[in-house]
Amino acid sequence: MEKEQMKRDGVNAYIEDISERFLRNDSWDTLKPDEIAEASLQVRAETVDSSTEDIQTHLFGQFLSIATHFASLPYAQKLCKIPELVESIQQLLEDMMREVREYSDIANELRDLIQRFVQMVTEVKHNVNMKLPLLTAAKSQIGIVQDVMSTDPSKGLNDIDKKDIQLALNRMSTGMQGLLSLAKSARAESQKLDARIHKMTNSVQSKKLILEERLDVASFCFKYAMPFGMTSTGAAVGGLVAAESFGGGVATGTAILLVKKFWARHQLTALDYLNKIFEGLMELSSANRHFMGYMANTEEKANKVSQHIQDIQLCLESERQRRVNRDVCNTAIDSIATMIESLERISNLNISKWSDNSRTINFSKTSITINAITN
Repeated sequence: MEKEQMKRDGVNAYIEDISERFLRNDSWDTLKPDEIAEASLQVRAETVDSSTEDIQTHLFGQFLSIATHFASLPYAQKLCKIPELVESIQQLLEDMMREVREYSDIANELRDLIQRFVQMVTEVKHNVNMKLPLLTAAKSQIGIVQDVMSTDPSKGLNDIDKKDIQLALNRMSTGMQGLLSLAKSARAESQKLDARIHKMTNSVQSKKLILEERLDVASFCFKYAMPFGMTSTGAAVGGLVAAESFGGGVATGTAILLVKKFWARHQLTALDYLNKIFEGLMELSSANRHFMGYMANTEEKANKVSQHIQDIQLCLESERQRRVNRDVCNTAIDSIATMIESLERISNLNISKWSDNSRTINFSKTSITINAITN
């Protein structure tokens, strides 16, 4: 905060110095308004982090410098400087249009991420629906094992008992391995998607910061520009002024003022646009991590049931193991029931609003509605 206040104090001191210098001059030859405008913009740019590296801020400052110098020239010399002024405006507008295309590409990338998310969840829901009947049957199979395990531990299992258990365990084991594989692959894909979302979010956040700094520059520019016609020769306070402040004709001043306002309005529109994209990324990140949690939970539960199956298999050959693990079947039944409930929640995930093709992000309308996963 102290460092920032020192920067502000430095800018204010510079403005006062320029104002005093202007009042002491009665000739444009000694005032050199173009140099003042250029230097003032540089002073303001140094108070923000990204402006010195931002091409568009540089082009805007270049335009202000050229426009200021243009308006201070005699009429005959202005005719020779018109191409230079027009070129500076053209360069600024071209960079603004380039930026619009860049933001459109960002919106398209967000749309691609959403589509990838919808495809991923839809595919998992389909595979889960295919696994649910198998898990329901597994509860019946574990019931058979439970019946066999409830026999007197002092008596050995006969071949029929062992065969019944082995058949039931084989079926359950196959189902659990398939579910484990599904959960692992889906979680890995969700993690990759999360990395892309995180990278894009950081990029958008950086661009938002640049836009906020441009708006700071624009605000500074308008704050220290005196209205056109306020003095006969025109006056500049702080240098960061449009050419209308230096005279040179109403048409010239109006045109330059329009460019300034258009540039400032572009920054506001662009910032709103990126805010909508940023909000969409935040909601998508939340939904994806919610889904990732489902997959991690499913993986843990499938691994737990697989461990129960291994414990039961130990009972086939050892009566001691059967005595120790008599309750493992009840535990396995509870685990399977819990897993079925978890998978049913995945099966019922509502992603219809995410797959709404009518949702678009438009630079001129900047409106988007993105909803998280709902149960």
